[in-house]
Amino acid sequence: MTLLTELHRSRLALLLLCCISGALGRDLTIGGRAYIQSTSRWLPLYPVPRLPSVKEPSEPRNIHLSFGDTERDIVVTWSTVSKVSLPLARFRACLAPPHQPWQLATARSTKFVDGGPLKSAQWIHRAKLLNLSSGERYNYSVSSDGSVWYPVMEFRVPNVSQAHRSFAVFGDFGLANAQSLPRLLDDVTRQRMYDAIVHVGDFAYDMPDENGAVGDRFMQMLQPIASRVPYMTCVGNHEEKYNFSHYRNRFSMPGSSENFFYSVNIGPVHLVSISNEFYFFTNYGTAQLGRQYRWLDADLRKANLNRTAAPWIVLIGHRPLYCSNNDSRDCDWGARTLRSGFNGHRLGLEPLMYKYGVDLAFWGHEHSYERTWPVHNGSVVGKTSDTKTYTNPRATVHVITGSAGNKEKHAYFVDKAPEFSVFRSTDYGYTRVTFFNASHALLEQVSDDKQGQVIDSFTVVQKRHGPFGWN
Repeated sequence: MTLLTELHRSRLALLLLCCISGALGRDLTIGGRAYIQSTSRWLPLYPVPRLPSVKEPSEPRNIHLSFGDTERDIVVTWSTVSKVSLPLARFRACLAPPHQPWQLATARSTKFVDGGPLKSAQWIHRAKLLNLSSGERYNYSVSSDGSVWYPVMEFRVPNVSQAHRSFAVFGDFGLANAQSLPRLLDDVTRQRMYDAIVHVGDFAYDMPDENGAVGDRFMQMLQPIASRVPYMTCVGNHEEKYNFSHYRNRFSMPGSSENFFYSVNIGPVHLVSISNEFYFFTNYGTAQLGRQYRWLDADLRKANLNRTAAPWIVLIGHRPLYCSNNDSRDCDWGARTLRSGFNGHRLGLEPLMYKYGVDLAFWGHEHSYERTWPVHNGSVVGKTSDTKTYTNPRATVHVITGSAGNKEKHAYFVDKAPEFSVFRSTDYGYTRVTFFNASHALLEQVSDDKQGQVIDSFTVVQKRHGPFGWN
């Protein structure tokens, strides 16, 4: 069934349900089919994709994309319940003549066993599509045996000759109450807004639940978006169970750290992803925290030598370094631990961010939206009367964007905003980030509660990229 047919059915289902019941909830079941209600006029009900039948254990599911080592490399990841004979991806340019043969990429397959009592198993397949043509649109499909192919999907490779890049950024996104999903689908499929989706931790709530079935359904729910646009991630606290096994196995980020820390250049942006969870789940050891810290130091040092090509350094993690929600453990002790490290001086993130001039940092964890002034060591750096434009900021600007929607709902703020806080909202929604060139970036917060209205926007003008200690 095509997406268009599904959308027509969803509109008819919404009309019927409105006539019958009046008030609507966020998650609905109509005729045995699951839907997500949205404020989007284009897609008032999102038909949640079904998993393949258990009678077809070799049928591909949970198909999603990510960038490889460069933005011209795409990794296609999918899973099957059973081991398959020949997992393949095929691809070719959308404008290629019909007689042009498909290019083939053989997938690497690994068995993943959930840690729950049923020890549910599945096979994860990863195919690398390398050295793709800049700015080109590609059709692609996947297969379990090389003869029966999944319906054709499409993605676009960013144009490396142009600086413009656009992302959607959010965290804390669940299977239940995934309120932002229909609007994001509109952004991705109809308006083609983004070069990547960036999910800053906490998936499904929680992927290991029901012996991994929640993770399967969540990844299938994301497939219409994540199969079209690279879906880049970092780990959150809700991935902790079984030593983060679902996060380590289900995603395919660049590098060799099992998805915990990596970096990739996307146009003018050097995107750096880290695990803030290493600071808090020390029951799994502390060696990984030291490895990450040394890697981050080296990566940021190298990125500063490449700021002509990728001037913007953007850091993503799950737990924020600054926030003003009414949970003092996270916004006080937890934030201080991340900023300053253990005993106030060991493995803190903020000294590295200041030393190497990290321009923007995106976090989740708090189920709300908040943005700060440029801030360092607890103090605002260069506050002005203009809250809409930050010109040559000399410290990192922090954005907390954890309000995409999940079963735990909202996180609320303390009554009085601290000096570092500029704008706060508990509306469901997500953040759009557009890098126009080497010096100008626009950030917008989309409220799904307010029918897609942009409730906060600001511009960062940075013509002096580099360590903030420089004059």
